[in-house]
Amino acid sequence: MSNTASASTGTEPLTLITGSGRGLGRALVAAALARGRRVVGLARSGAGALVETVELDLADAGAIAAVPGRLPAGPVDLVIHNAGVRGPVNGLDGVTPEAFGEVMSVNVLAPLLLTRALLPRLAPGATVVFISSRAGSCAEGADPDRDDLYGMSKAALNRGMVKLSQHHPQRFLALHPGWLRTDMGGGEADLDPAEAAEGLMEQIDDSGLPSGWFGDYAGAKVGW
Repeated sequence: MSNTASASTGTEPLTLITGSGRGLGRALVAAALARGRRVVGLARSGAGALVETVELDLADAGAIAAVPGRLPAGPVDLVIHNAGVRGPVNGLDGVTPEAFGEVMSVNVLAPLLLTRALLPRLAPGATVVFISSRAGSCAEGADPDRDDLYGMSKAALNRGMVKLSQHHPQRFLALHPGWLRTDMGGGEADLDPAEAAEGLMEQIDDSGLPSGWFGDYAGAKVGW
């Protein structure tokens, strides 16, 4: 475990955020810290997170399984699965075995495997958040950019979240962060990552959101 900030030595609950070194992940780290949370970032080597960091390649199933043993002491009361890849943007022309495997592995399989690995460390009232997208909604996911594989992956992730909510006592949420000015979203996007992160944390802190909820950063429900 590397550390770019002084680590706590207590056993207070942990907040875990994947993809914590840039974009929305970095903004989520800042928003969680501002709420007094003890944050551990999960990011690739050299990502430069603001807090103590466990290096993690989400394409490595073995590394995912080893995460719980690499965390500092304390129960995990919040997990935010933020890391993801966009994949090809040319519709069906981009659906190759290699591209399909990469997008589904990082966007769907990795967060499910990490959730499974973390179950013994989760506090009974923990919340597990999957950063999803309206692109994964069959009802609302219009996609002029033809991010076909990305949309498919988020639809699968949403379904996985619902199954987890049906079989485990913790709270599971899928949240759409909006169109963000990040490397993935581009410079013409509507929202700054910090604004989206604040909205997402407000939804996470809303105890009234039930397990299995799919909504956006502003609190609106997203149709399936």
